Amino acid sequence: MATKLGCQQPCGYGVTFYPGVERYEGEWSGGLRSGWGRMYYQDGSIYEGQWLEDRPGGQGMLRLRKYQPPSPSASA
Repeated sequence: MATKLGCQQPCGYGVTFYPGVERYEGEWSGGLRSGWGRMYYQDGSIYEGQWLEDRPGGQGMLRLRKYQPPSPSASA
C-alpha cells in the first residue's frame, strides 16, 4: 500500500489482503478505504465502486457469486 509524502497513514492507491481470500484494491485516505475501489469477498462476491470512510458509499455495483441451486437429493 502506498504512503504519500505528508501522509501519516496509508493514502493513495494500494492493495490489502485480509484473512482468508478477501482483498481490497483501490484508493485510501487517512488509512481508510476512500474513493474508488474493488473488494473481493470470501464468498466470491465483488463490490466495485465508491468508498467513504472505510464503507461502500456513493455509486457502486455488488456482483454476487453465481447462484448454484442445490442438487436434487437421491431420496426424492
